[in-house]
Amino acid sequence: MTLKDGSLFRGFPLEVVPGDHLTLLLATSAIVRIAWADIASQTVTSALPANANKPAPSLARPSAESPPASVRVTLESDNHAVTLYRQAGLVTQQNSLWSETGGSPSWELSCDYPCGRPQSLDDRYRIEGVDISPSKEFNLPVGSTDIRLKIRAGNNERRRAGIALVAVGASLTGFCGIFLAAFGAISANWHEPNKNDPIYQRPYDSYQSDLQRYQDSMTFLRSLNITGGILVGVNVPLMIGGIVLLTRNRTKVYVDPGTRIAVLRLSDKGNFLLSSQGFHF
Repeated sequence: MTLKDGSLFRGFPLEVVPGDHLTLLLATSAIVRIAWADIASQTVTSALPANANKPAPSLARPSAESPPASVRVTLESDNHAVTLYRQAGLVTQQNSLWSETGGSPSWELSCDYPCGRPQSLDDRYRIEGVDISPSKEFNLPVGSTDIRLKIRAGNNERRRAGIALVAVGASLTGFCGIFLAAFGAISANWHEPNKNDPIYQRPYDSYQSDLQRYQDSMTFLRSLNITGGILVGVNVPLMIGGIVLLTRNRTKVYVDPGTRIAVLRLSDKGNFLLSSQGFHF
């Protein structure tokens, strides 16, 4: 190849973009990029430079039919603290008891609100933020160059309160339920003393004392049953309130890429997303 300034280059073409530039692999293994306007003439042969390494893969631009490797993402939310996080890999931990390794996803900041920058289609993402409940993981849908993530951010403190209420309510309800069942089984096996029973015909057997003990025991069991029932009646609403806090404070994300994607609205409070990446809610 001869340039307009008289320079001469011999090498293997790695990239040819007519009207823009040409990239050559020289015999010295060096790579040079030459502007198309600087080329005076070029001669093409089939031989590679003797000392050249194996040519690198072509860097030619993808065809118009090829899907983009990234998409520009815009975040839309009433809470401007929402942030897009990208899964960076796995954090490996050693379990000393079984000498096994396990991994959990590690996340890194990808884009602050409102974003508006290209994001890779190969990565997994989730929404986080200060006092915002982390969303479920999701992939960006293929087939568009510009999408909007519409986010309903949940409050993380309320979500934690909901978890605590559900845990306390479920634990106490289960505890009381077990004891109520045990007390019921015990009381079912107790019977009021029968005055006509032969054992009370002997002078040393006291019917009245046995009857008193039976009545006192049944009174005690009834008081325990009433207390357990009250506790269950209190804990069930606690558990229901915790479930309500959990469901209302999940961070929900659905995609509006300009072209219509099916969004299944089961209520005014949240959305389910049906896209090429699967079913998200």
